[in-house]
Order: sequence, then structure tokens, then C-alpha cells
Amino acid sequence: MLRPESLTHTIDGTVPRNECADSNLSKSLVFENLSSVLDGLADLCAVIQSEIGETVSEISVCPDSLISHLQNIDRLQQNLEDLSTFHAVFATLTQDETLAFHEQDALEKYMVLSSLKSRLFPAKQEETEIKQSGAFDLF
Repeated sequence: MLRPESLTHTIDGTVPRNECADSNLSKSLVFENLSSVLDGLADLCAVIQSEIGETVSEISVCPDSLISHLQNIDRLQQNLEDLSTFHAVFATLTQDETLAFHEQDALEKYMVLSSLKSRLFPAKQEETEIKQSGAFDLF
């Protein structure tokens, strides 16, 4: 996948942030983090598609619906890769703009997964480490 060389990500895929949680956040950072999340989801689609494909290859007669589902997973993966690349590039165009704390709150209200919120809008470093240790989202 194409990624701008200027982006530096941590092991978990997020771009490090040293700002306080109550300060303005770089829009570029949010787009870089979104790009990283989308890229991870595209990778997950590829793994799922590969494992299902291996299983299907062992079946003598494969239903058309299964082939259709595999094609849908492939389409989903390609869309996620394109969106990831788009946001990575868009991040380089918004480097001088910030997202105010109240704007971050407004955007977070539309998100269900707290782990996604923390990856897009990183909190203070110590809060992020606490949440990542054994934390999971309930549905």
C-alpha cells in the first residue's frame, strides 16, 4: 500500500502525541491516525479473505454465494486501502490546521468503539497506556 514517507507511526499504528487532552489537536494527526486504522482494517480483510479462500479451495463444490462473499471482502479491502491512502495524503495537506477540543468531543459522540476514539483522538500518554492494557470494547 502507498503511504507518504513523512508519516511516522508507533507500533500500535498511531502517531505519537505529546499534547494535553484538553488542547487543540492537529487535524493532520487525526487524519494520519484514521489512515492507520483503515490500513489495519484492510489488512484484517486480507487475512480473512485468505483464510476463507484456503478453506474454499478444499471444498469440491463451492456455492456461488461464498464466491460472492469473497468478492465483497476483496472490494471492502480495496476500499479501505484507498481510504487509508486518501487520508494519509490528506493529512499532509492539513498540517497547519487544528481541531478544537469541543470539535473532538462532537466527533467522538458519533463513535461507538472507545478503542477507535482513543486511536483517532489520542489522550495523554499515561491514559492511553492504561486503556490499552487488557482493555476491550463491549458491544
